[in-house]
Amino acid sequence: MKSRVNKRAQFFGIYLVMLTLLMCGTVIMVYRQQQGNVASELISPKVVLDIADALVLFESREVALIEKSFSDSGLDKTKFREKFLSGIEADGEMKEFVFDHLVRDERDVVEVPGFFANVLYADDLTFVVGDKLHFARTGMKKREIFNPTDKSKNYFPIDFSFEFDRSYVVSEVNGKIKVVAV
Repeated sequence: MKSRVNKRAQFFGIYLVMLTLLMCGTVIMVYRQQQGNVASELISPKVVLDIADALVLFESREVALIEKSFSDSGLDKTKFREKFLSGIEADGEMKEFVFDHLVRDERDVVEVPGFFANVLYADDLTFVVGDKLHFARTGMKKREIFNPTDKSKNYFPIDFSFEFDRSYVVSEVNGKIKVVAV
């Protein structure tokens, strides 16, 4: 027995496959064309890493200044603060790091007299317990918006912020000054 095949159904099946392939090809061509026209620029993470390196450098200088101030004053809180604050006021690079993009309550902070003594290293954050001096830095926030250099491209600005604070316990062990970050 001879089967009857509907010729119209065969053509319609082939027609649907060809139409699907044509549409897929059109989408791929448009995608490739758009990729050539769209240019974007991303921010390099190097800027963020540079800020992290600057924080490490600042904290190492801070520890060295704490050791020097403690060796000159011992457990005398007033003398220690006086030596430390005069040392940080004299170090231009430490001051530059602190005030560069510093914000407090979402407002930029500028250098004012007494900022270090009254805000960043407040008096109530320094105290003596037994034979140890406890010393701390208030939490401060740095904020910066990074924009790419080429504004002709699509770009995505990055809002970068971080808070930095630190507490130290300073003591003298066997004639050697020991500074421990807490």
